[in-house]
Formats: sequence, structure tokens, C-alpha cells
Amino acid sequence: FVGYRYKERIPFCIRNVSRHLKARIYRMYGVSEKCWKEYTIDHYIPLSMGGSNAQDNLWPEHKKVKATRQNLEQSLYLELANGNIKRDDAVQAVVEAKQNPPEVEPTRCK
Repeated sequence: FVGYRYKERIPFCIRNVSRHLKARIYRMYGVSEKCWKEYTIDHYIPLSMGGSNAQDNLWPEHKKVKATRQNLEQSLYLELANGNIKRDDAVQAVVEAKQNPPEVEPTRCK
């Protein structure tokens, strides 16, 4: 925990996910070690919106799926920082995007 941000006083922490925790997340979700390079460990609720580095807020997301919303979190962060939207609305937009990703053809890891 670093401090609070925005008018809503949203808690913020520094991104610090150890390799050990990342490996645990991959194993927990059944991602084979040979496929790890195809994924990224993502914060389900972004740190900029009050998410944490806790294990229950981390998940492996295929890089091609993550790329489909490359500007979403940044644009929501700016709207939140400028006071144009509330945290709950920003989080809901992120959750909806993550729960309903567009169809992409993930590469087969080797």
C-alpha cells in the first residue's frame, strides 16, 4: 500500500508480483510451464482502480486476449483521475471486458 488516490480515496499499491507468485498462479490455473511465455499475469482489478497484488486478484491472461483491450484501462484511469467517472463504474467496465473477451485464436505454445 502506497497511499490513496483521487477524490474517492482509492487505495494504491506498487506493482510487485514475484516470479514465485507468478509461477504459483500459472500452476493454480493449469497453465503448462512451456506455455507461460504466451501469457501475462494480470491484475483482475487494476492497481490504478484499487486492485492489489493479492493472489486472488491475479490471473493468467493470454497476451493476444489482453491486446484486444490495450487502451481500455489507461483511458478509464484517465477518466477516473480527472473525476469524470466513479471507481465502481471503471471497475465494472474492466470486469465486463475481461469476462467477455472477443474471440481470438491463441497460438499453440511449443
